Parts: sequence; structure tokens; C-alpha cells
Amino acid sequence: MADFLSFSSLESIELQAAIVQRHYLTGATRPLENRIELLRGVDKFLAEEEGAIIDALHKDLRRHTLETLVADIAMVRSETQYLIKNLKRLAKPTYTNAGWFSKGNTVIRKEPKGVVCVIGAWNYPVQTSIAPVVAALAAGNTVILKPSEMAPHVAQVMADKLNRYVDPKALCVINEQKLDHIFYTGNGTVGRIIMTAAAKQLASVTLELGGKSPTIILPDAKLDIAANRIAWGKLMNSGQTCIAPDFVVVTESNANAAIEALKGAITSMVGSDPQKSTSLAHIINERHFDRIKGVLDSVPADSILYGGQTDRADLFVAPTIVAVKDIKGFRMMDEEIFGPILPVLIVPDVDAIVPLLRQRDTPLAMYIFGETKKQIESLIDQLPSGGVCINDTLMHASGAGLPFGGQGASGMGSYHGDHGFNELSHHRAVMTLPTKGDGAMKARYMPYTDAKVTLLRIISLGFPPGAFFKTLFALIGAIKNVYFKSSSEKAKTD
Repeated sequence: MADFLSFSSLESIELQAAIVQRHYLTGATRPLENRIELLRGVDKFLAEEEGAIIDALHKDLRRHTLETLVADIAMVRSETQYLIKNLKRLAKPTYTNAGWFSKGNTVIRKEPKGVVCVIGAWNYPVQTSIAPVVAALAAGNTVILKPSEMAPHVAQVMADKLNRYVDPKALCVINEQKLDHIFYTGNGTVGRIIMTAAAKQLASVTLELGGKSPTIILPDAKLDIAANRIAWGKLMNSGQTCIAPDFVVVTESNANAAIEALKGAITSMVGSDPQKSTSLAHIINERHFDRIKGVLDSVPADSILYGGQTDRADLFVAPTIVAVKDIKGFRMMDEEIFGPILPVLIVPDVDAIVPLLRQRDTPLAMYIFGETKKQIESLIDQLPSGGVCINDTLMHASGAGLPFGGQGASGMGSYHGDHGFNELSHHRAVMTLPTKGDGAMKARYMPYTDAKVTLLRIISLGFPPGAFFKTLFALIGAIKNVYFKSSSEKAKTD
């Protein structure tokens, strides 16, 4: 699959990039009807090539049709259709107050940033590639798309077929060129490289990274429901999800019951021999298998409470529950797992949770299971994260209404629905002032005088409490001095 991007030479890559850049400069992507046509093309691609995408993802990840349909195809089609329906509202200028000092008209125009580079990820190669693309196209940009070479079959589908539906002058699939904005989904190490590259071009960036998303089970959580939802969130795509529950924190009072509930939930989903399950995806490649196996081998055998089986030839890692005694000193707790291994950390009580988790980088997601609103709100207030989902996992990232993005080590910027359109638009301030009545502007012009200082202080800051009449007389005097006295009289006064 060395030629999966369809461009065999540097010259052809540069040519396609130049075409996209020139097309943006023509202004062809600014009219809303042209943007909608591009979005409809993407939607048609996803509809008509659904079978090819499902087949490609099964070859790359052995992903079940249901997971591909829900997490990649349906989610992105819903996003695309939302933007088509709401584009006129989103693109409409926003009129604002000009402020105390001017009577002009002010407006914020939603303008495209230019050429946007979208760098997709392999774990959800359609969602992480096409969802940012539709946001960028909706905002009036042209797009250079680089799918992940680690999911080569899906990348091949996009390279071969996407431009049958979408104008290649507006969207092409190539490697990096001169860009105005970079949208990257992946890990923090590459994210730092992307930021360095963007800095050289002064390009803005959106980074969707990841991290170790904690899952907190409070003492009053409904354990059976919590276990089902945590297990589903962890097993989706075999844990190869940037917002997968990375580890569980549970109090001593219900730790044993929670672990048993998790075991039961996993068995009910993938059976007692999960390698035979057609619902469970496999690991993307040998390199990631070896990394996950290394993480698993780093813990004592007696810490493995459930699962632990692996098969390199089949790229299979069984759903595994591991007991960890501390958040430090374990490789498993130092790096994002990105696989079907679920560490469980037992703490004495709820009060121990915040000091423990505040030591860590800000995660992309946080999950809390419990019934006491005050306790849940307290955790949200004290523990930062990109997003929060209460009494479920993954679902906060499934709709267009909420922004999806990280903070600090888990990324910057957000998208989905309105948020993606705004992220990939430049909000340009425009102010129009009348040329009549310039005499009223005398107070701002040099030479500055004490009277002008008094006048502008009162206009900008208002009347101080308890000094209304004194300030009023000062205002009248300043107005008289600034606007009604001759230059010679002002000179004498000042």
C-alpha cells in the first residue's frame, strides 16, 4: 500500500497542493451554495461507499460493521447533514455594540482561514479525517487531507474515491504543504511536532490528542449499569479510542462489587473466549500489539484479575482487568493504554480522589458514575478535563450540540456542529464609521487638555457614587471648554 495516497511523486503532490491553494484564492469556496454542494458530495461519498468503507475497516482493524456504522459513517453523515441544514445561520455576520466612544456600525464576519490540512488518525480513520474536513469546507476553506497510513485500506478508499464526489480543487489527499491551519488527531508526541511545524509557517492549529481518561465510580453508583457502560466504552474498537475509559478509580467500600460487575459485563459482551468474538476489534498492527503487550508484561501476574491472554499472530489482546496499587510507579499508569486493558485503582474514600488525580495531565475525557449531584459537581469543579460524561462513557462526543476537544496535554481547539464551523473560521472584526459629525470627536484629538481628560473619564467610567452633582458640574464645564471655547480661551483655561 505504499502508493495508497494515489500520488507517486513529489511533483504531483506539489501540483495538487498548488491547485487547492489557487482555488481558495479565486474565492470559489466563499458562496454558501458552493459550500453546500461540497458537503453534499461528502455525504454522498459516505452513503454510496458505505460498503467499501466497512470492508476496508474490517481489513484494517477487524472492526465489526456496527461499530463502523455508528462511530465512523453515521456520526459523520449526521455532522455533515447538520452543517448543510444550519450553514446559513452559522455563516451570518454577528452585529455587535460599537461601544461608548463611537457611533459606528460593528460586525463580526465569519471568514474562512484558507487552506486547512487535516491529519487523520487510524483508530477512527473516517471520523477523524472526514468530520474535520466537513467543518473546514462548511467554513469556506479548501482542504488538504492526509489520512493515516496505518489504516491503509481506508486511506486507499478515500484516495481513490473521495474526489469522485468532491471537487479535487477544493479537497485533495496528499502530504504536507504550505498551510493556513492544521487539524491533527493523534498522540501528544506527534502533536508537539505538528505545533513546531505550524509555528514555522505561523499556521493556527487544532489538536485532538488524548491522555489517560479517568473513570470514577462513586459509592452510590448503580454498579450493574456502570459496569456495562464502562465495559462497552473500553471494548469499543478494542480500547483504541482517544476517549476510552483509561482506568477506573473506585473506593474500598464497593471495590470488590465493582470489579465483579465489570468481569460479568465483559463476559456478557464478548463471551468466555473473546478471541472468537466477532464483535471485538483487533489491534491495528504488530507495533501497537507489542506496545500493549509490553504494558501488560510490566505488571505482576497476580495483579491481573481478568483476561490477560494475547496472540501476536492474530493481533489479539483479550479484555483485561488489572489491579494497580498506586498511580505512580506503574508503566500502565504513566502512558495512555489505547487497548483493551482496564486498570482498577482502589482508594480509601471519595476524599482521596481529587488529590490523586490532580497530579496528572489534563485528560481528554472524564467519566463519573454516581447519584449524588453535589458530589459529582464537586469533582467536576476540581478536576479539569476536555469533556465530562456522567453515568456513561463516550456519548458526550457523539452529537453536534457539544464541543469536542481537549485542554493542555489533551489538545487545543474543538469541533462538532457549530463549534467546528467556528473553529475553522476566522472571526474578522469590521467597523464602519460615519464621516459626518466629526466635531463630536474633538475630545479624542490632540492636543490633550485637562478638560478632555475630565470629559472622557466621566463618559467612560460614569458618575462616581455620592458625587453626582459635583461630577455633573465638572462634566458641563468640560463640555463647554472642549466644544464651545475658542482656542485662545482654552489656552487661558488650560
